Amino acid sequence: TTTTMSTSVVVSVSLLSLASLSISSYLAIRRFAKREETGGLEKNNLFFSTTTTKKKTKREGVKKAMLVISHPDDEAMFFGPTLESLKSKGSSDVVKVFCICLSNGNFDGLGQTRAKELKKSTLEMFKLDGCVIADSEDLQDGPANHWPLEEIANVVHECVQHYSPDVILTFDDKGVSKHPNHVQTHRGVMRFLMEAKMGAIPNAEYTNENTPEVWVLETTPLYRTFMGAMDYWASVVSTTTRTKHSSLAVASSSSVMFCAKNPSLILEAMRTHATQWVWFRKLYVTFSRYSLMNTFRRMDIGPPPSQIK
Repeated sequence: TTTTMSTSVVVSVSLLSLASLSISSYLAIRRFAKREETGGLEKNNLFFSTTTTKKKTKREGVKKAMLVISHPDDEAMFFGPTLESLKSKGSSDVVKVFCICLSNGNFDGLGQTRAKELKKSTLEMFKLDGCVIADSEDLQDGPANHWPLEEIANVVHECVQHYSPDVILTFDDKGVSKHPNHVQTHRGVMRFLMEAKMGAIPNAEYTNENTPEVWVLETTPLYRTFMGAMDYWASVVSTTTRTKHSSLAVASSSSVMFCAKNPSLILEAMRTHATQWVWFRKLYVTFSRYSLMNTFRRMDIGPPPSQIK
């Protein structure tokens, strides 16, 4: 009996500690989001440009961001905190955000319906400034469908020419969920960046001034993904200390983090994807740290300056 009581006490204390940590983490997220809304520090860091002299200068005027995703619902399931922060009306900075979706999600034959769901989520819920669905024959939804990098790079190039974004936001080389389409989306965006900086795109002139920077959403280990609010402290550390390497480029030391001030907005945006609102996605959105925070790193072509002798 004594052993049973001791075990119960330990379990109760552990649960109370976890609840306390979760609540304090959520409150910290809310404070972070509130500071970002009024001060826009992370937003400013996202829109700083680096000149050839390595001096950072703030981009003036209306700023533009272009989100490149693979499927309808990616914007809400993974990038919600960022979209909410960038379109927040609390900051004096005006940011135009455009969503480029490479497929219409026709894996189950629901492509037309899912395209409408995406438009509602991006334009009505997140109040974005434009939404384009590429949906070419070579970019059909499905893990078994290999997406040609050149096709993705061409789509990104055409949209960059049309929207003139300062930054491109997309998946990192693990694609958050390791979905092959997400991974190819990252590689295709990096293919565009490499070709733009090498001057290898026909009939296009890209310079340091008009080539958008690429920022990638960091993939966290599975245990951190489902820590929810408690991952806040690890995310703060990761944005300042950790450097990731990609097969196509090297992640720079520049990093930003966005936190959701209103997680219910992200939940409502996900609900607009009615065809995808099934039990396991409900659980994912409820417990995933991506519903509360996003951490990004800027991608640079070639080795970091510290490795250049």
